[in-house]
Amino acid sequence: MSERNLSSPTPPCACRGTVRTGSLPPGSGFAIGGAFGTLGLAIALVLWNAGAPLWVVLLAYLTLPGALLAALFLATRPLPPRTRVRSLHEENRHV
Repeated sequence: MSERNLSSPTPPCACRGTVRTGSLPPGSGFAIGGAFGTLGLAIALVLWNAGAPLWVVLLAYLTLPGALLAALFLATRPLPPRTRVRSLHEENRHV
């Protein structure tokens, strides 16, 4: 068993109760999902009242929220790190 120095208190965690920079607050995923679900339901009702076939209404209701969520994910994901572009005139600098 390892011995700890109990006379010195452990430093408090600096990350407790904070939100990362550039991230959404906790619980915002439910709001985004609810908004996209409501939008899918609204579009389905508009299509149904416009006289669209049942399969079109169901297709819009089932696929629109997922497609919007996937588009949001792809639009906000971090960019991959840039690779170093070498010049056309490659020089040997290790001579």
